[in-house]
Amino acid sequence: MADIKIYRNHCIEESELRHLLEKLAGEMAEQFGIRSDFRENRVCLSGKPLKHGEVAWTRHTLSVKLTFDMMGKMIKNLIKSEIESKIDSMVA
Repeated sequence: MADIKIYRNHCIEESELRHLLEKLAGEMAEQFGIRSDFRENRVCLSGKPLKHGEVAWTRHTLSVKLTFDMMGKMIKNLIKSEIESKIDSMVA
């Protein structure tokens, strides 16, 4: 079960949304060491603070699900607030 679940509605064109998510992925890699593997309409996340994670999108929705390892649970709230802030500014 995911430690963090974030769901948002959006009206962003898919190519623009992917560009914004690639930018966010770069920031998360720099700040927290989270790696991203972009697929068609989802991103698989991995790296030191995560057991596993995924960002998925459709034409109208965006979802983030993250499960942390023991060390990652200590910074879970920091990562959650950072991601929520970035996503909220994207979809606003």
